[in-house]
Amino acid sequence: MSVDPVGFRRLADGYLASRANPNTRAGYARDLAVLQEHLGIPTDVEAGTVFDVERDPAARGAAGDLSQLPIRWWQDWRDGLSGSVASRRRTVAAVRSFCRWWSTRMELPNPVRDLAPPSGGGVGARADVVALAPAEVRAMCEAAARPGPLGARTHALIETLYGCGLRASEASGLDLSACRLEDADDPYILVDGKGGLRRAVAVPRAAREALTAYIAVARPELRAKASSPRAGDADAVFLSARGRRLTRTGIWRIVVDVAERA
Repeated sequence: MSVDPVGFRRLADGYLASRANPNTRAGYARDLAVLQEHLGIPTDVEAGTVFDVERDPAARGAAGDLSQLPIRWWQDWRDGLSGSVASRRRTVAAVRSFCRWWSTRMELPNPVRDLAPPSGGGVGARADVVALAPAEVRAMCEAAARPGPLGARTHALIETLYGCGLRASEASGLDLSACRLEDADDPYILVDGKGGLRRAVAVPRAAREALTAYIAVARPELRAKASSPRAGDADAVFLSARGRRLTRTGIWRIVVDVAERA
């Protein structure tokens, strides 16, 4: 059974539009692209703009076609996924969420209701690191501490990621105005998380010491290197070597580099 390419794209775009967080939308878009490829739908399909996807004939037709795919088809798709266990489970979870969304709105059977997550095996599977021991994380914190403003920045970044349990995107978006570090007995930061929800996070002693030292001395040095200042960088806590706000990708590269040194 084939699924109409335009209808599928309209259905997928409608689902992605319902996700509030930009990072969540981007991740789900990548996962739905995996399903789209397996369905044989070209990546350059133009869906056009649809404001009421539930009433769009093409989108409803694609949803009807998807609902008729047997569970064996979905199991074969799941078992043929490549990548780590975590990435394959994320892809399946995204597709399950997608199908649950349109099946509810269009009152159609959910074809993946009984689809189990991927097992540890599979095409291209590799072992996942489930967790680091405290001693291993402490080794990373020590490896991050190097001379100079970048060393102070990286040390503060690793201590904050670990001590405050931040996502990379949350560390990237952390602003000076959200840091309440003056009270040594109750230091905390205000973090904007998924869905735009703000939470207060306690800052442990090691992270507070690294953060306050970095903000007082090293950050002004990095900020002074910005040749073309941008408004969004002025309040950023963690800066790049060029004085710009660190991106999520930049933070990931720093963490990988520190882990290799540790």
